[in-house]
Amino acid sequence: MKYFSILFVWLAFPGPLCAANAAKPEPSYRGKSLTLWLHALNEPNAEIRIRAAGAIAQMGFAARSAAPALAELLKDPDSRVRAESARALNAMGAGALPAFSGLMAALTDPEPQVQELACDAVGNLGPDARDAIPNLAHLAAMPNPDIATAASAAMARIGPAAVASLTRSLSSPVATTRARAAAALGAIGPGAAPAIPQVMQRLEKDEDPAVRAAAAEALGAAGPPAVKASDALIGALKDPNDEVRLKAAQALGRIGPAAATALPMLGEMLRDSNVSIRISAAADLWAIGRQAQAAVPILVAASGDPDSAVRAAALDALGQMQAHSPTALGALVTGLGDVDVSVRTAAMRALGQIGAGARAAADGPLREMLKDPHAEIRLLSARALWRVDSDPEELLPTLLDAIRDKSWAVRDGAVTLLGEMGPPAASAAETARALLDDPVAYVQVDAALAVWRITGDLNDVLPLISGIIRDRDNDPYLRQLAIAALGAIGPPAREAITVLMDASKDEYFSVRTAAEDAMPKVAAANSKSQAPNPE
Repeated sequence: MKYFSILFVWLAFPGPLCAANAAKPEPSYRGKSLTLWLHALNEPNAEIRIRAAGAIAQMGFAARSAAPALAELLKDPDSRVRAESARALNAMGAGALPAFSGLMAALTDPEPQVQELACDAVGNLGPDARDAIPNLAHLAAMPNPDIATAASAAMARIGPAAVASLTRSLSSPVATTRARAAAALGAIGPGAAPAIPQVMQRLEKDEDPAVRAAAAEALGAAGPPAVKASDALIGALKDPNDEVRLKAAQALGRIGPAAATALPMLGEMLRDSNVSIRISAAADLWAIGRQAQAAVPILVAASGDPDSAVRAAALDALGQMQAHSPTALGALVTGLGDVDVSVRTAAMRALGQIGAGARAAADGPLREMLKDPHAEIRLLSARALWRVDSDPEELLPTLLDAIRDKSWAVRDGAVTLLGEMGPPAASAAETARALLDDPVAYVQVDAALAVWRITGDLNDVLPLISGIIRDRDNDPYLRQLAIAALGAIGPPAREAITVLMDASKDEYFSVRTAAEDAMPKVAAANSKSQAPNPE
């Protein structure tokens, strides 16, 4: 359900979504331009300065040119002005990079609220803020819980460069400091693998359940490199604390098949009185036992759980395992008629993952769901049918209807599926091409990929994607997606290599990293990413 995740991205990164080549007016708030609000930052009346900084905060990333002025305002004698300035820089996300020096100074502000907001803003800068790690480590050990939490979270967003400092904090005599450090290491993920021995020690020996739970979660976030902690995590499945058991089960799932010795205990956990633990056990049975058919009957039984979330997790797990036994397919087809939409959605998703192996059992029920009154359900059933039956003709009317939907997430999902179909969707090529002018730039990127995959034509595609990457007023995540699109196209996009070279020198770490990943795919002499054959 890519379009649901894209919708989350839009909510989480409120940068401009308009076309890169469209004329962009100066950002404004309540009828006043950014320039006017910048002038107001210099007013002698503190109330006006506060209001101006608050207005700039409402503009978010689009107002990033105001970062230097706000950095100066972090020295204001009025703590309320300093706090509102820090809040505005925080709202800019990565756009606050020019204010880094001012934010570093604000970490020592005498006003706790300013310190907390400065931590948040520094964390938003990611790896580019690595020089702030010592200051943040000091704040993470502070007795003020808000400041300490914000500082720990900021180190997590900075990433692997903060691992050594966070590892030292695991030995703090203060339990909350240890828990925050473990949680931050978990947020860093596989990049925190060097801390695995110390985190495992916290799981096994810490007297505080919050620390043990955070340690278990951190081990899971490290992924397969944490296989050495499997025994400790299996032991934690018997912990008297529900949260520790839950996090241990989730961690074993993230470690994967290397933790196969946990399968019997996870099967037992499907009968746990705690619903969250049953949900996790269902998901983790797949992650660990994807090759173990013994997990299938356990999951089939869980698909009849009284709790809809457990049923959905069990069906998802069957799909991930590509379980196509008669009992598994029967459970999935039954799920299509569940009263809960999340269960029906999980059943459709699972049948699509199983693909052709589910055709005999699911073809008819899925076709019935093409008549569902909800566009999202119709789109999901079309996606599942495409993967089960591989025949686009019956699905194109549903997808063409979805492309006209008022929800951009539905439009995006539809055009993405057309791209997945490739040349067999040629009759829908012009409809997909029309979405190159969609008002939402995320849809434009996926439409561009779809047009190329269906037709092999890059005439409109490369200028659009290149424009989105070049436009630094676009939020960094949108530019990352556009860069990834060039990487997906591969050598046929070679004429855009200079765009990627420029992006590899971008001020934002995430954009630079995406460009460095895409360049070899585009420049490769021999690649599997060739233009599709429209014949």
